[in-house]
Amino acid sequence: MIQRFITIGFLITVICSCENETIAKFEIENKTSITIDSLRIVPNGYESDYYISLLTGELKKYDCNMTDIADADGDYRLDYKFDTSLFETKTFGYYTNGYPIESLIRISIDKDTIIFDSELKQY
Repeated sequence: MIQRFITIGFLITVICSCENETIAKFEIENKTSITIDSLRIVPNGYESDYYISLLTGELKKYDCNMTDIADADGDYRLDYKFDTSLFETKTFGYYTNGYPIESLIRISIDKDTIIFDSELKQY
């Protein structure tokens, strides 16, 4: 009987551990007077077709799924464009072994600058 409980406990542990996702969390605020038409954040060397738009003064949360990222170090790439412009690209931040080191990164987009503010994870 004890053998059965141990086996069932082991199987539950294995199944639950396989479902872990690695998510990098961002808050993005548009402080310009122009709508940001398309914005995405991707880890270095990867692509995504998940874009969001931000109205003037709008704040949105953005989650970047890093579950399938290689166990390597890298940075993030912010791609965005305003209604009437071409894409702009900025690199920022840092992740290690495929995991974000921040619990949250706040991004504030002004007309002529972008401010990145990170909250580090508590270990």
